Amino acid sequence: MEENSEEIEKYRDKIAILYKELFERWFTQDRSLKEFIIASLLIRNNKVLLVGYPGAGKSTLVRLISRALSMGQKDILGIVIGAPEKTLQKVLVSTNLVKLLTTGKEEIIVRPIVKARVKFINEINRFSKSVQDALLSLLEEGYIEYGGMRFETPDYICFADMNPFRGEIDRALKSRFWGSCYIGLPGLEESKNIIDRLLESEKETSGKLAIVETMPKIMSFEELECVWNDVMSIAIPEHIKLLGIMILSSLRICKFGRLDLMPGYMRLPCTECEYANEPCSKIQEPPDERASIALFAYARARAWLRGRKAVDIEDLLWAIPYVFAHRTELKPLVKSRYHNPWEFFKKFVKWLKETKIGSFDTPGVWLKALALASIILGVGPKELERIAIGIYGKNDTPSYLKELERLAHGELGRGDLVVAELYRYVERKVLDKIERIREILKHELEEIESNVNLTLDKINAFIEKLKRVPRYIVQDLEERAYKLLDDFRVMFNLEALGDCSKVRSLLLSYNVNPEIINKLLDKKASTNMSFSNELVRIRRLGKNVIILTYTRDIAKELRSAIE
Repeated sequence: MEENSEEIEKYRDKIAILYKELFERWFTQDRSLKEFIIASLLIRNNKVLLVGYPGAGKSTLVRLISRALSMGQKDILGIVIGAPEKTLQKVLVSTNLVKLLTTGKEEIIVRPIVKARVKFINEINRFSKSVQDALLSLLEEGYIEYGGMRFETPDYICFADMNPFRGEIDRALKSRFWGSCYIGLPGLEESKNIIDRLLESEKETSGKLAIVETMPKIMSFEELECVWNDVMSIAIPEHIKLLGIMILSSLRICKFGRLDLMPGYMRLPCTECEYANEPCSKIQEPPDERASIALFAYARARAWLRGRKAVDIEDLLWAIPYVFAHRTELKPLVKSRYHNPWEFFKKFVKWLKETKIGSFDTPGVWLKALALASIILGVGPKELERIAIGIYGKNDTPSYLKELERLAHGELGRGDLVVAELYRYVERKVLDKIERIREILKHELEEIESNVNLTLDKINAFIEKLKRVPRYIVQDLEERAYKLLDDFRVMFNLEALGDCSKVRSLLLSYNVNPEIINKLLDKKASTNMSFSNELVRIRRLGKNVIILTYTRDIAKELRSAIE
């Protein structure tokens, strides 16, 4: 085990060297983009889409990476260049027609990209639909079939680039790419660095202007496979899984049933919806289910780069633009406000942090809901437990479920759609526990109902218990409990009350102050007041009086006096 740890540390050092050498030859000021490019190398069979203008450096980036990963190896890079006239036979696999015609023997020629460890599909959006379908099969299934034979690809990293001016690629193929990024044209500083590096390469390569040839061979693909295995050991805590699914749901959820809607059937009335300021109203076509898998894969890779053993919230948020931008179709009006979808999702992440998640010191609604859900499910870390206990008090499943329901549905009818989904998930997960709680409360109520010496305090204490449980679970128990209060409640209207002397005498015997009694029974005044002691709780509203008594016997005495 120690030996393995030493090996991993050696590979970690090599990844750090690769980072340094790569970005001394391929220039960008965007640190997050640099981290994305390196993280992309740490995911087994990853597929990365590079989008940008011609000349932005997409091809150079892939060639530099390929060279860095080819220590002790040759030809690990396989390239196909997109063109509408290219057929499957020219791109992936074909039959050697010359040999077939001259010898009668069939020889199948497999193109280098099929077996290559680093695959590069240049201008993928220029391929025909049939070739794109074949590429989809290769990337998704890991093999192609031709002439009754099956040709498998070894584990790989695939890069594809596209010029946005040359049209789109098939949506199904696009969704197979786990991550994507936009690469803009170099700025002044980057252009200066490129020129300087090219002139330096001229000296290193005997007169060639070739930056790629100056890239050292840093590690082998077999070593990279060991890194992949170690990245897969990075833990994804349960609360992080829940948050990742909540993020995905925020782009797909809809009170009008977006997920059941087929294109062309109806237009969602987003502008009339109370959730019109939520991200869901800006989405034309939501991301597919592969988005969550890719999100966690990239979050794991970043956690590994940062030297952590588990994914945290920041890892998830960092990965969002790179995972969602290419697989989400924004509404036309929204598109007109952003340079590209990656910019939209960077703003989406900022919005999430400020309005939904917050921080552990000042948690937003999602972090509060996540804290409650995690503790109810028994998967929450100490940080979330501190949030829940700090805001809602001791760990009590029924009351925590009640608070989660309140966050889901809101105080005034407008809750949070994502939290509502989380609440339903938690509710189903703890259904057995809820049933046990209900049975316990039901048994307790039955004992209360059969108690001949029942007091008001015992009923009120039981009702307070019920208030800590979602109402739909105990609604019938709540109705029965409130019905018991009728035995302890005395109500009358002063104008309808004749002689007050018997009531006055009884109230005096219940230790009610005479001044309070005079104010309570003054028929001429119209006032509001309240009073309570160990025997009675009195409330007057105008000419109406409501008295709750400690025992049934006291209530009977008062009723007799009134009658």
